Amino acid sequence: MTILSTTKTNFTSGEIDPALAGRIDIQAWQDGAALLRNVIVRSSGGVARRPGTRLVVELPDARRLIAFDVEGTSFILALAPGTMTVVESDSIVESDIPTPWDATMLGELTWTRIDRSLLVCHGDVPPQLVTRTPSQSWTMAPIAFAVAAEDGVTPPILQPCSRFAGPEVALQATDVGVARESSESIPAGSLVRLTASGPVFSAGHTNTIIRLHGREIAIQSVASHSEAFGMVRQPLIDGRATRQWDEQTFSAARGWPVATSQHQDRLVLAGGRSAPDRVVFSRTGRPFDFDPGTGLDDEAFGFSLRGDRQHAIRQLVSGRRLQILTDCGEWVVSGAPLTPTTAQVSQQTHVGSPKDRQIRATGIDGVTHFVGGSLRDLREFLYTDTEQAFQAPDIALLSRHLMVDPVDMEFDPARRLLAIVRADGRMACVSIDRNANIVAWTLQETAGSFRAVVTSGHTLFTLVERSSGTWLEAFDDALRLDGCLVLSADNASVHWNGLEALLGEEVLVIGDGDIVADTVLAAGDILLAEPASELVVGRPFVHRIEALPLAMRSGNGQSADPLYRPVRYSFRVHETTALHVDAGQGSRQLLSRGTSGPPMTGPMTGDVTMRAFGWRRGYAARPWTITQREPEPFALLCATTEMKVSE
Repeated sequence: MTILSTTKTNFTSGEIDPALAGRIDIQAWQDGAALLRNVIVRSSGGVARRPGTRLVVELPDARRLIAFDVEGTSFILALAPGTMTVVESDSIVESDIPTPWDATMLGELTWTRIDRSLLVCHGDVPPQLVTRTPSQSWTMAPIAFAVAAEDGVTPPILQPCSRFAGPEVALQATDVGVARESSESIPAGSLVRLTASGPVFSAGHTNTIIRLHGREIAIQSVASHSEAFGMVRQPLIDGRATRQWDEQTFSAARGWPVATSQHQDRLVLAGGRSAPDRVVFSRTGRPFDFDPGTGLDDEAFGFSLRGDRQHAIRQLVSGRRLQILTDCGEWVVSGAPLTPTTAQVSQQTHVGSPKDRQIRATGIDGVTHFVGGSLRDLREFLYTDTEQAFQAPDIALLSRHLMVDPVDMEFDPARRLLAIVRADGRMACVSIDRNANIVAWTLQETAGSFRAVVTSGHTLFTLVERSSGTWLEAFDDALRLDGCLVLSADNASVHWNGLEALLGEEVLVIGDGDIVADTVLAAGDILLAEPASELVVGRPFVHRIEALPLAMRSGNGQSADPLYRPVRYSFRVHETTALHVDAGQGSRQLLSRGTSGPPMTGPMTGDVTMRAFGWRRGYAARPWTITQREPEPFALLCATTEMKVSE
């Protein structure tokens, strides 16, 4: 018999997909785990119990969270069907603000910040401008484009315009009130009949703008697909039929922008029902002015994506270059500076983004991370020097089983954690550190369902649907329970109230750092056996770590199911006060601050060992499993297995 030792020095490959159980040849097998639940992988390589969450405010029916900073103050906009609530510093500052978005639209919104406002887009309704006024109130109104600085009652609206009908379709304006020769001009304020040589109009054209030779006509009614009536806003050159006409790019008839961003001090709008591949840029420094003028460097411009397939734009991402994510590929717009004459657009990759939802792409260390159209891949869109082009590798390859039906995504820079909310109410988390070559997936679960996630003011917030309602909760490193209420008093007391938010829930009660009750809360108050000056009441959660089966290399080659007998396990922990390990004979409590196990006075950093018995082999024979319900600090740095093997 030979005694061997093997040490798992890190967990930087995260939880490994069971579909890769045969790939014992890859490094990820040495650096991963079979199961990582309610833990996060640190940049140093160790794995630790995740932070708990603190109840912030109740947000009934909320489904989407948007972070918005104004003059150094961080706000969270919580969107529910038809309403918006504004949260600041753990309190609601304004609620029941009407919105045009129903429940089916909330998952398809895109937005960008413009000064004190937030522009929010959805393809079925006009873009909405959410503004915090100087008086600290909140307003929401449809976007209003700039108007030309010209004399006259009805100056031109400086909005983007496009041609949707074929180039052969002509349009003629005829004055309804005055008989005129077709060569005569038609003055502003005249009611005209617009007659098209082909189908142009629909009911949605009412209250939209048609331009003939750049002169505007406001449509008042539609008689048929080829006839409409409108009011002349600027004098028309004549009444002849002309092919030199266009209409506003975004309208009820043609659809509203799907995506928005700001790039090089220009507002960018893109997508839409009738022009899904169209992108328009405002004038530099004038976000609501889309006048192309004469093509000067600071004037507005636009273009359509042209390829072998019809591209429907889904998102815009501003970086060193503007990135355009469509349903079937990724494009880059370059130009320094970006002007009507220097703009160049090219397709880089062919992955595609989801068509039925908007999962906001996020930038991490200069790299754009986005969810692929299959909803099973997480892509890094980055420029590579070797290829001199952008590539989009999939970083969910090792943990595909965790990337399931995502609905929201946000990066927490403080913890280097990308949080991905899934439709089933669980949350996949990816520890990402490109400098340390770490991409480690874990899965978070709670007594309820995660619905949305956002980072605001250096804090990661999540929207959680629980039996007691839907709550905004904040991840807090000082807490190790979920949905916590944290109460304090100047004088220690045995009677505490104000716990109605947790009524009927299974909770742990921590008084002055010690667990004093494990119960189902039957009332909004609680009576302690001993007085305490600080009380934390929250829902417990269990973290679980399962090691991968051992794979060994010998003179006969590498074996996926070697026969071995573990003799001793050694776990190196960091600032840990609880450790429960199952090495095949049931869970053993190796560390505990309680009275039922070996007592300890403070967090431990060092090695904790245990004996092990029995011969093992095969995939099902996991070396060890760590499970912990106690709300105590836990961090595992490495694990060593000392074993006997046959000669």
